[in-house]
Amino acid sequence: MYSRHRKQVLGAILRAILGVMLAGVVLGASAPAAWADPHDPQESGHVLRVAAYVVHPIGVLLDTLIFRPAHWLVHKEPLTTLFGHRDW
Repeated sequence: MYSRHRKQVLGAILRAILGVMLAGVVLGASAPAAWADPHDPQESGHVLRVAAYVVHPIGVLLDTLIFRPAHWLVHKEPLTTLFGHRDW
């Protein structure tokens, strides 16, 4: 039914898959438990963190409404040549 070469290839693929699965089980079982740092309310109110909560949505809005459409426009000809935009 199958040629000898095809059986060898299928056997090698099966061994590779089983090896990867075994490695995943071993690595997953040996991983140490992760513990969260204790929360200290005295240190959690840093001024820059509070400011970031306010400024971050503004940055997301600017990115979504201005910068992404501007990049899309500059990506199209003739603006690509005018602005020197390159795809690296």
